[in-house]
Amino acid sequence: MKVLLSNKTTAGSGPILLVTSTSRALDQVLDNLSKAGVEQIERLSSLNLQAVAERQVLAQLESRECLMHEQNAARSMRLVEETLSRLQNFSPASVLKFLQKKYPRYYVQLVEPELGKDGFQLSQEEQATGIVAWLQGSREILPIHDGPRAQMPGSTRAHDIFSLEVSKRRTLYSEWEGEAIDQTKRSLLVNLRAYQDATAELDNIEAEVNHRILACANVIGVTASGLAPNFNLLRKLNSKVLLVEEAGEVLEAHLLTAMLPSIEHAILIGDHQIRPKCENPRS
Repeated sequence: MKVLLSNKTTAGSGPILLVTSTSRALDQVLDNLSKAGVEQIERLSSLNLQAVAERQVLAQLESRECLMHEQNAARSMRLVEETLSRLQNFSPASVLKFLQKKYPRYYVQLVEPELGKDGFQLSQEEQATGIVAWLQGSREILPIHDGPRAQMPGSTRAHDIFSLEVSKRRTLYSEWEGEAIDQTKRSLLVNLRAYQDATAELDNIEAEVNHRILACANVIGVTASGLAPNFNLLRKLNSKVLLVEEAGEVLEAHLLTAMLPSIEHAILIGDHQIRPKCENPRS
């Protein structure tokens, strides 16, 4: 390892990739290298990288972008939770709120009068009693040509929903309910996508910081099972030397993952007295 590191700059070999079959073996090898005077050793694990990354100073642009994406993710998640709550607590009041925005000509027929006896505006739940009564076949209190409804766009006799039979009222209500639920679901998907985009941008920034940390390392230690999850990060490091300890216990599939496109020199170390292990999947 010392010989390889002494020629690192001349050969432009990048960090040496050290692979072991178990975490215990990896810790032991890295500890021995540290005691032997090898510096700038990084253990490729989420906890170790997080600890090192916390000591890194982010560029001004990265800090600004991190803050922006964190705020976007928090806002999107809050909207997702609110939308899920609306779906879980869907009621006639939800349909009424939908009508207020989408079909005001029907909304005004169901909520008038909007003021209670004491002059205060009725709550949405109290207003929803109108739509429940309408579903049960009640007749409207005020004619459609009276009151402020006469001035509402589209509020004509052709749109008088109180002239419908009970069966048609329920069919129309089902259509409103379906539209309202579909609209809420679309809003949920939009906010989920926004949250995923924000977290993806945060992951990209984190990956860039991790890349800077690992690019400065002399040795990068990783277990065989940790190769695949970190493959995209490792392939950016231009490591030309691969050293595998306990090679007899590393499965071929894991070893192939370690063969990054940049690898030119592979060193496999193992005890010839220890028989290799293989996995037999059960049927």
